[in-house]
Amino acid sequence: MARTNLASGFAGFLIGVVTGCAICAAAAYPAGFRALTDLMRRDGVLDGELRRVVGRSGNFPEACAVSDYEQGFVDYLVSQWPTMLRRVEEERAKDPTPID
Repeated sequence: MARTNLASGFAGFLIGVVTGCAICAAAAYPAGFRALTDLMRRDGVLDGELRRVVGRSGNFPEACAVSDYEQGFVDYLVSQWPTMLRRVEEERAKDPTPID
């Protein structure tokens, strides 16, 4: 079983690298986060950018890994994606240095 998980994780990592988004590769997040990672990938949002915005909102500390967010909160992020994306873009305008 461990070998299958390791191989699956490595394949997810490779998919992320090939698509240019190793940060939101399938292996990095639970399967239930697919809608969120699809949005992140589509809009070029880095893991660290999302953590920063969420951290500043007070819902989770910025240091908390996105993969540790509760499913209900992830569903909320997906439902409010235009707002979250706007906040990420505002943060980018303040400091264009990419964070991951």
